[in-house]
Amino acid sequence: RNTGPSDVVGARVSDTLPSGLVSAQWTCAAGAGSVCNQLSGSGGISATINIAAGSRVTFTMMAVVGPCDTNILVN
Repeated sequence: RNTGPSDVVGARVSDTLPSGLVSAQWTCAAGAGSVCNQLSGSGGISATINIAAGSRVTFTMMAVVGPCDTNILVN
């Protein structure tokens, strides 16, 4: 969420996933006046966004925990 007073332009969002997660898919949803330059992707998040003052951008990810991974996943 951008509480302002200025717009954020060209912010880079990245999230490298732990090796235990597989088949990851993500989406980006922009609030009023904001922009997701990449609306969706697979694997870790890598996107550029613009967030209008008073608006927000939300990333949603779904992934599967690999069957052989017995470690605690931290992200």
